[in-house]
Amino acid sequence: MSKFFTTKSLAVLCALVLTGAGAQADTVTVTGPDAAVSDDYTPVRVVKESTDNETTFSPLVLKYYTTNNTAQAVGEAAKAAVPEKNGETSESDKSVKTIDAKTDAIPETTKKGADTANTANTKKSAEKSTSTDNTLGNGTYKPFTFSIATNSSRVFEDARKYTFVDIPADYWAAKAIAVMTNQQLISGYSDNTFRPEKPISREEVASLFSNLISGESSVMLSSSFKDITSDRWSANAIERVAQLNIISGYGDNTYRPEQFMSRQEFAVVADNYIHYLGYNTDDQAAMEAIHYTDQKFIAPWAQSAVRELAALGFLHYQPRLLFSPEKYITRAEATEIMYRVTNSSAAVALREKILHQQVENKMLNLINQTFGKEYVFRTHGAMYWQDNKLVAALKNENDVQKLGAALAFSKDSDLRNNTLVTTGVMNEIELGKLQTEAAYYYNQQEPTGSILSAAPNKNASGLILVVDQLSTESQKAMAKKFGSKATITVAEEAN
Repeated sequence: MSKFFTTKSLAVLCALVLTGAGAQADTVTVTGPDAAVSDDYTPVRVVKESTDNETTFSPLVLKYYTTNNTAQAVGEAAKAAVPEKNGETSESDKSVKTIDAKTDAIPETTKKGADTANTANTKKSAEKSTSTDNTLGNGTYKPFTFSIATNSSRVFEDARKYTFVDIPADYWAAKAIAVMTNQQLISGYSDNTFRPEKPISREEVASLFSNLISGESSVMLSSSFKDITSDRWSANAIERVAQLNIISGYGDNTYRPEQFMSRQEFAVVADNYIHYLGYNTDDQAAMEAIHYTDQKFIAPWAQSAVRELAALGFLHYQPRLLFSPEKYITRAEATEIMYRVTNSSAAVALREKILHQQVENKMLNLINQTFGKEYVFRTHGAMYWQDNKLVAALKNENDVQKLGAALAFSKDSDLRNNTLVTTGVMNEIELGKLQTEAAYYYNQQEPTGSILSAAPNKNASGLILVVDQLSTESQKAMAKKFGSKATITVAEEAN
């Protein structure tokens, strides 16, 4: 399926990702009170966001968070989220604190021995809000809006219960450590310390990801690794993540549990976890644009993982930053990044991508079942997301009726509820050609401008382009060249 979507620079523009003001506010992380922002640029650096930190849940994503008991689901979304009332949010919910991480990192979190109860599996599913009407007058859904990861008094006070003697309130990862501990995905030590600057070991990493995985862990009868015995505190976690291909061992059939993990090694593990959730890489261009100053020193087997995590917003990225791939990742760094992977707007955006991909695959399967495998959809129609629906717009009316009937008989409620079959004017090949022509012509008119997004209009008769700058002369030139086939508007944040 063609993707009618263009990103500017490295920003992964997603309906659910709420980026802050400025080029560096592309990761959403909220931490301890009044934390300072320094000028030290590192991949984990969190910079000031805009005060509009609300995340809108589409019906598809809302259903996921309210019906699934998963540790990766934005940390008990209903508890951490405040339903919007009458279109307004209280000032306490709008407050945004900022931090500055003094280190770079990649995701992970840890739990030790007896302190590591797999309570992630016993979390209650987030409850649906009954105070917010989720339907419009015509019976269609309207999005639910929540404030995610804010310093609302309830969330912050709950998190304060999980503090450590070596984590001051203004520590750069204090909020992440408190929240992740509250969610019992990570714990400290018996002396009430967290030891944030300590490198994290491979068995601690295994424990973290095992806790993030839903479902009960099976009892280990024997280990796949010759250096792991059944009485080791991390044995079950190690075996579990190995079976799921999240963390692998070494060629000599060892796991080396106490060995520290490097940043690039962890990048691979974190990326494996994201793909375990169901994500398929969908923006290769954004990944290839990532280039840390020391990118050439990142091992070939870790290049794509590092780039993908940065492109998805889990690693802060600026071209002048160092990644330091062989440096050990610390417990604080790992916790901060996993906080982003599980509790940020970027995490919600990732889940949106995964759910979208699943619906797209189901629709493609339905098309194959309806018309046969020889039917090349891109020559007959276009598929794209619009108003929280996957639109399958076909040029032939008979094809529309056949596919519409097949959809009506489908027993898959997610497919029926989140797709729309309709008549379209252009197919994907024609729209792709139009997008290329429009982008080229826009660049001629606005050499310093960028197209932020390009998507088909309601009936796929043309494209809607969103740009960051557009003069009156350029707008007239585009209208004369393309007419109604290319509607061009300027992004609000660019005004």
